[in-house]
Amino acid sequence: MANSLIALDKGGGGVRPIGVGKIMRRIVGKCAMNVFKKDVMESSGLLQLCTGQKSGSEIAVHAMQIIFQADETDAVLLINVSNAFNAFNRAAALHNIRVLCPMIAVYAINTYS
Repeated sequence: MANSLIALDKGGGGVRPIGVGKIMRRIVGKCAMNVFKKDVMESSGLLQLCTGQKSGSEIAVHAMQIIFQADETDAVLLINVSNAFNAFNRAAALHNIRVLCPMIAVYAINTYS
């Protein structure tokens, strides 16, 4: 799953490298998710925050910011998302996809195994 890196100018001489996937893999991924979106949302259920929402993580961040600024807020939840995709057991995840969402199992196994 190696990607090409593109340097983004942050201004003031700073550069941020970002990974850009191969074009065909991105197109196939978009097409597959257009077909399987409902199945993925039903399979993940309440386990995934903002499943199916455009810019779901941004929505979650803004919602937490509003909650944090409210007078009645007593605590804030800290979530560590440091490279979570590469830290989990990929074989177990692919097995779970095969069981929970067999419609996309072949695609997921061919892409991520």
